[in-house]
Amino acid sequence: MNNFRIIFLALSRSLDIEIKSDNEIDEIIYDFIMVFAKDIDYENFKVNIESLQQNTTDLKNKIDLVIQKYKTSEPKIQQINSYFKDLKDDEYFFFFPNSEISKDQIFQFYNFLSANEKNEDYETLTNQIDDSFGALRDKYEMFAFDENTRNKIGETDKSKRICRFCNRGSEEVKFKKVAHSISEALGNKKIITNDECDSCNEKFGIGIENDLILYLNLYRNVFGIRGKSGVPKLKGKNFEMENNGTIEIKQYLTDEEVNDSERDDFKVKLETSQELTAQNIYRTLSKYALSVIDKTLIEHFGETIKWINGDVSFDNLPKVAMLTSYYLFSYHPKLIVYIRKSDDFELPFAVAEFRFTFLTFAFVIPKSSKDNIDFTNVEDYKKYWQFFKHFSSVPNWTFTKMDDTTARKFTMNLNFKPKQKK
Repeated sequence: MNNFRIIFLALSRSLDIEIKSDNEIDEIIYDFIMVFAKDIDYENFKVNIESLQQNTTDLKNKIDLVIQKYKTSEPKIQQINSYFKDLKDDEYFFFFPNSEISKDQIFQFYNFLSANEKNEDYETLTNQIDDSFGALRDKYEMFAFDENTRNKIGETDKSKRICRFCNRGSEEVKFKKVAHSISEALGNKKIITNDECDSCNEKFGIGIENDLILYLNLYRNVFGIRGKSGVPKLKGKNFEMENNGTIEIKQYLTDEEVNDSERDDFKVKLETSQELTAQNIYRTLSKYALSVIDKTLIEHFGETIKWINGDVSFDNLPKVAMLTSYYLFSYHPKLIVYIRKSDDFELPFAVAEFRFTFLTFAFVIPKSSKDNIDFTNVEDYKKYWQFFKHFSSVPNWTFTKMDDTTARKFTMNLNFKPKQKK
């Protein structure tokens, strides 16, 4: 029995699926591939398939017919139907049956699709991207994780698992629970870390991860991000906030606030009853990154893991960069990890980029044994930041120190604008 691999690449979503091939499945594969055939030479038994395709209504109907025919014998192919329903109407995509594609090729295909969508010249766009990413690709290996990622990271055999955060194996701890690499409360359903034990999973879930979740609660509510218990209803000392398709905020004012003639009704201060610690936000972001990297790299983050576990704190950490951009908006969290593959110690060994709704966090994963400097010095940080051109070329980043280990009450400040009459 062989595996037949099918890859679809599109800007909005990609899919990499393997179908086990036996005699019956061979018929499925034949019928499915024929959907994408451009020309068929019956005399010479040749089928011409172009890699670049378009998600038309006619194509979706043909795919659905094949899937309805074979869904009982091979349920996995229903993923393909879901994939094409998720694509935009008439969106272009690449189709690769049983092909191996390198990372550089994937990068080029995405460039082509991007240029095609924007009606730009492919070579011009490629040169622009090479200017931003060329040197970065030479120095760093990049790993991206989102809703399209294969969702099981780490050891599949529970009996062989060793937790990457406490270094204990299955004879000491259990691996029964699903450990979400990024907190499920932030909408992550698909990125799972196999080798995070139940004890660490519970500790992080009731510990440091709550600080980042609290920090992002407003965005979870406003954009309807569903966690395990659905979209969160927020409640604090002076407010309640709920999103049932329409966002409703109830604010409870004191008599003094009601009678304050200078109070601005378009500026709302929502006081929670909860506390968060800035350094725990940084710990959680770094924990997410270490949850998805290859297990062989974990040995370089011994001090980092002690810090994530709360065994140590640090007085001076690199700044965390934050950007708000609706251009990068996504309902599912995204994580990109950059691991240095050269011995250029003027650059950080590990950098990560975490995206949630319209927010992007870019940060150095601190305290790696492969770093000679800690990037808290202004000039060292500046050199790193300028090297990551796709960061530094974008304006309006803010840079925040997240060294504070004091738990502080969390307050959200909202500024509204009156709707202009037409």
